[in-house]
Amino acid sequence: MAGFFLQTPNDGGPFCSLAVAGFLNGTGGIFIADNNFQLDSLLSNQEFYVPHFFHDGYSGMDFCLLPILVFEWHVAYTAKQLTNLKKRVSKVEDAVGSQQGSANPAYLSSELNRCSSSLLVLDRRWHFERNVAQNLLNYFEVFALNRRHRVGENRAYYVPSSQQRVKFHLELSNALEYDIGVLPRRIKLQQTAVSLA
Repeated sequence: MAGFFLQTPNDGGPFCSLAVAGFLNGTGGIFIADNNFQLDSLLSNQEFYVPHFFHDGYSGMDFCLLPILVFEWHVAYTAKQLTNLKKRVSKVEDAVGSQQGSANPAYLSSELNRCSSSLLVLDRRWHFERNVAQNLLNYFEVFALNRRHRVGENRAYYVPSSQQRVKFHLELSNALEYDIGVLPRRIKLQQTAVSLA
């Protein structure tokens, strides 16, 4: 038996909790989610290839499909949220730079505090998705070792396309690191500028 568990942060944003397990005769699990994670939408147009070398009919990999889909969805969500947050911070920077901020410093200060709070939530979600990716990649490695031992051959039996999908989306997630890291300084600079106005 193999299993996988994930739960998104419970921060008022999109939420799902997923526990799946693969057995010799199939896959089972529980999926609890809000309306952001619709199974029909997640699973539409998805195919899962079971290679011919799994003679026993169970690959041990089929249960990974849903965690991979949730991970991919979450990476897209985080990128979109980061883009929106950068726009909000840029709008404040523009207002402060053009001296429009002196007309309403209380609003700008409040907006910067909201941006800071949003960044904390976003940072937590970013770390969550990176952890999910690492857990999936670790599972692929363990699965390959177990399958190699079971079959008695020196080949890694996992589904390479699944591993490649996770690595690709992990790279997309990693690309957000710079902006997530620099936003606190941008917010702090604007808070200082607003307080001096």
